[in-house]
Amino acid sequence: MKLSVMKWFVAIAAMLLVSNNASAALINMLVSNVDVQYDNQESGGMLFDRADPNGGNLVPAESRKVTSTEFELDNVTQALLMDPPDTIYFDLGITNLGSSLTPGMVINNAGGTGSQVWGLDWFTADGYFLRLGVDEISYIVVETGVPGLNLFNFFATAKVLSQNLPTGLQYADDVILSYTSTDVMLMKNANGTVNSILASGQLTVTGENIIPEPASAFLLLGLLGTSAVAMRYRLG
Repeated sequence: MKLSVMKWFVAIAAMLLVSNNASAALINMLVSNVDVQYDNQESGGMLFDRADPNGGNLVPAESRKVTSTEFELDNVTQALLMDPPDTIYFDLGITNLGSSLTPGMVINNAGGTGSQVWGLDWFTADGYFLRLGVDEISYIVVETGVPGLNLFNFFATAKVLSQNLPTGLQYADDVILSYTSTDVMLMKNANGTVNSILASGQLTVTGENIIPEPASAFLLLGLLGTSAVAMRYRLG
């Protein structure tokens, strides 16, 4: 009888843990002052951090510094890194976007090499990092006609290659990244297409947190422990 009771508690624990994971909290990583560049002369038309088109090595010399990064869990701030005192780097590389970008419309599934080997690295001098495999992106370039008020947005799905984030946060395998900038300099061809972009904006990486929240885990263990003791007492 006692063995059956223990099996029952194990089954209940498993169901509760599955339920907990099914309603996993969302992580938002908000990276500010992200400077990017599109150059039609690089790698079949490349979008990269405004420092060096080379990358994917967590090397500061190949990366661009950013001013801050905020980590949220279900819209509640968990960590805020700022430079100074933190030293934060961003490294981007999306290739094969073509010899020009078409303004005024959303362009889907642009660029890439057919694999998600590398595309975006975020890292700090203290050892935090997030490495994402990014292939294709969707983007829009809008020229408003107002000096200094052009728009450049891009979106992509990505695979988490490796990570070490503050406060023990951990992304699930698949995330969504988005970039938004209203501080955009465009250089155009005679036919009106864009052959170069310099932009500064915010990057957001959104995905599920695969580690149960500590409060939920402790509550689950406490309830199961109390119930098990009570049941054992009743059964003698």
